[in-house]
Amino acid sequence: MQHKRIKSLLVLLLIFFILTSCMVRNLETNIKQIKFNDIKFVEDYNNIKKN
Repeated sequence: MQHKRIKSLLVLLLIFFILTSCMVRNLETNIKQIKFNDIKFVEDYNNIKKN
């Protein structure tokens, strides 16, 4: 009984790690996109001010 419990715990941990690593990757790409959008926004704003 104890052995089965440990095994299921390990599986849960594995799933947890996979999920968190995916989340972190998504967060990183989101941050990159946001930075890119901010830069674009600033450029557009500067162009509007010039005109």
